[in-house]
Amino acid sequence: MRARSGRSRRSWEGKMEYYLEFVREVEEGRIPPVYLFYGDEVFLHRQAIVRLKSALLTAGAEAFNLSEIDGEEAGPEEVVRAARLVPVLAVFRLVVVRNIPYFDHKTGLASELLEAYLETPSPSTCLVLQKAGPVDRRKKLYQLVTRRGRAVDFTPLSPGDAARWVSREAKKSGIVFTREAMDRFLSSVPGGLQGVAVELEKVLTYVGGRGRVTVEDVAVLVPPRHEETIFRVVDAVGEGRFEDAIEGIRALTAAGESSLGILAMLARQFRLLLCAPDLAASGLPVPDIAARLQTKPFVINKVLVQARNYRPRQVAAACAALLEIDADVKTGRRDFLPALSDFFLLGNRQ
Repeated sequence: MRARSGRSRRSWEGKMEYYLEFVREVEEGRIPPVYLFYGDEVFLHRQAIVRLKSALLTAGAEAFNLSEIDGEEAGPEEVVRAARLVPVLAVFRLVVVRNIPYFDHKTGLASELLEAYLETPSPSTCLVLQKAGPVDRRKKLYQLVTRRGRAVDFTPLSPGDAARWVSREAKKSGIVFTREAMDRFLSSVPGGLQGVAVELEKVLTYVGGRGRVTVEDVAVLVPPRHEETIFRVVDAVGEGRFEDAIEGIRALTAAGESSLGILAMLARQFRLLLCAPDLAASGLPVPDIAARLQTKPFVINKVLVQARNYRPRQVAAACAALLEIDADVKTGRRDFLPALSDFFLLGNRQ
């Protein structure tokens, strides 16, 4: 399938390679009759669909040649019917099926109608099947997509890629981030590029003509994520900054986090501090440590830096103390904040 026209190439340096490759294919007109978009980076799902619309839909005939369907509400018959329609006053049609349900391992058998369509897809239609999150690659439907078209796993951007994306978007408004502001911004925004984009718009509007984003600007507009606050609390404990640790706990409470939720986050952080350094000392690389501890590599990198402020026996004692506090708070024997205050003071003395 060829796109109706080539478009001027934007600068996409810093995007993940899978997205760079997708953009190259679209701009060169190498567009298959079926795509499966899946994975957690749903912001780029939408950007990819925008690019396909721009490449395939003829001006003035978009309404006739675009079908957007909710896969959770529409049956496979509607999807296949839309995909089989002939383009009107154009060469191609685009059919986008959002929230397609047939690729999850928990879902039952896929529709035979959809499978039959994918065996011989219409050459004048680009069918995009979109699903947030993972898919079951063992399913026949997935195998058919990969044989007749392309399955694209939209994985989240790395911190470096995200920083380059933010810098480029800010530069369009004549604004730059200081290095400290960029670090604080990316550590505070919700996960995924969608969260980054929403918070970036707030920051750029706030800064306006000043042309420069400082760490103070970010602190005003983007409250730190709970996970980042826990990192700072544990840093404060390790460095003996008792008041800062308590202030971090109060901030989490004010943000609506429950006492038991805070205890669970603290316990998880100290468990990482207990396990990650030993695994690193054994020669295991950071990505493998992250996979074994069921977290992300950037978290492990932070933990390994943080561990320099703790002795192993301190971490082990902290894990045991947090278990005891959890039981005491649940049974009403102790109040949450006084118990944590005692925990922080005890940790500083060990």
